[in-house]
Amino acid sequence: MNLKELLKFMFVVFCAITTIVILYIAAEILITDSLWRLSAWDLLKIEFVAFAGTLPVLILLKRENAPRTELIIRQVLHFILTGGIIAGLLIGFGWLSAGNAAFIAALYICLYSGIYAAGELRARKLAKALNERISAFHNDQNETH
Repeated sequence: MNLKELLKFMFVVFCAITTIVILYIAAEILITDSLWRLSAWDLLKIEFVAFAGTLPVLILLKRENAPRTELIIRQVLHFILTGGIIAGLLIGFGWLSAGNAAFIAALYICLYSGIYAAGELRARKLAKALNERISAFHNDQNETH
């Protein structure tokens, strides 16, 4: 990713984390039937969690011609750091109990794995389609000569 793509991706991640944290807090309120009010400080905490969760995206900024193993290692580090930062902050702010953290971690692993698998599948389909188009173009060129 170049810097412009990385900043766009960081914005998407920021919005996603903000949405997920708000949905988690709303689900906790609905499940526990508690009257929990969000203060301005709580809203700032949500944005801080989202901002801190986007910082590991900087690991994905790659140099030219990076080997595939390096990219995979960077993705794994991104996964671990993002999950650790978000879970740590949610536990620190008292929004997530350590007992629920295991469930959330399993959900996080499933979600991240699904997104990664979908991205790989999409990339393979795109590569296959491009290869077919290139082959068809070369075949047409050979037939005209």
